[in-house]
Amino acid sequence: MTSHRMLLGVACLLGLVFTASTSAQQRVSPEDQAMDTLRIGRPTEGDNDIVDNWINKELGILRQALADPVLMDRAGADFVAAFMRQWNHPENTAEFKIKFAERVGVLFLREYRKAEELNERLARALARVLLNLESAFTRDTLIAGLSFPDQAVRYLSAQALREIQDDLAADAGTLGQTLAAVAQAGASESSDVVVARIYRAVQLDGFPQESLNAVFTILEGRLGQLRGGAELGRGEIPALQYLSQAAQAGNLPEPLRVRAVQYVAPLLRMHTERFAEATDEREVAAIQATIDAAEALLKRLVNPSNAPLVSETMQKGGETAPLEMKIELARWIGSAETPGILNQAPWNVPVGAP
Repeated sequence: MTSHRMLLGVACLLGLVFTASTSAQQRVSPEDQAMDTLRIGRPTEGDNDIVDNWINKELGILRQALADPVLMDRAGADFVAAFMRQWNHPENTAEFKIKFAERVGVLFLREYRKAEELNERLARALARVLLNLESAFTRDTLIAGLSFPDQAVRYLSAQALREIQDDLAADAGTLGQTLAAVAQAGASESSDVVVARIYRAVQLDGFPQESLNAVFTILEGRLGQLRGGAELGRGEIPALQYLSQAAQAGNLPEPLRVRAVQYVAPLLRMHTERFAEATDEREVAAIQATIDAAEALLKRLVNPSNAPLVSETMQKGGETAPLEMKIELARWIGSAETPGILNQAPWNVPVGAP
């Protein structure tokens, strides 16, 4: 009997705790209530504080959770989920979603500008929210994210910009400015993985001039870094593929073809020379893929009658492959003894493609 009463008491106690916890979870904050009223209307500038208060409330919850070892691992996911519930609420008006995206962009930009004191997990949570919103109203914040110290934030920002390409392209008045800003970030990007995403973010369908300019800006900056010893890899492959597609479609006039050749030649040289020294399997695979794409683009742009065979020699393999690849490379870029195909007009690549 005593045991039965004890079990009953424990059950009642657990029931009370569960009820109290459930009740607490079901309580709606004043900020949530204000958002529920706002979402069915047409917010104006005078309603900014309502949205800002809700965002700041969620930022405060996230900061508290990140300071708690027990809650830390789930904090970012819970934060993103809260924003997605607001964004996907079935009663949202179009005007509410615009206002929500605008204020998210403004407040998150303020957070990014405090990069030195911003928790890495918090910054990544912000970037995931921006990626999930897929809103052109967060454009400026995403561009700022491309310069954030954390690589993951830069990667997510580049991916988010890729997702809103259609909206960016539709705004002809700001398209050039937007792509130029993204390209400037890409030109100074040190991560091979991130720069590949940035290349894709500026590559619009139809090969508009603004996109081609952005790709060349990134390529020029990246070449400077690679010449300075930055790690070689797959980062430039999206650029090579895009330029190849533009050339095939007839959207790469001769001045741009010449510019492309002058950038791709040193890229091919650096990867061919590195191939002889690389030992890590992943690095070798990345270098091989870049050599394939670079030489394929050169053949498309130059169309020589007797094209060098750097890539084909590499594919054949064998102990002498690295040396034979350099011999084929010299046929492209020349040597002290013999000029190469690309040293001639109109390409005018300096001998050795420095």
